[in-house]
Amino acid sequence: IDALNGCLCGLVADPSSEDVLKCKQSGCETQFYHLQCISLEWAPRNWVCEA
Repeated sequence: IDALNGCLCGLVADPSSEDVLKCKQSGCETQFYHLQCISLEWAPRNWVCEA
């Protein structure tokens, strides 16, 4: 988990957690986001961040 980049909130988002979403955009620097931090209640299948 130490190798993962942090969520927008600054905390590491554990990919094994149910409330974490992975950005599907190639080259995304953040990669994993807490659903609450991106204002989503569920994880869309092919979600990409705005970065």
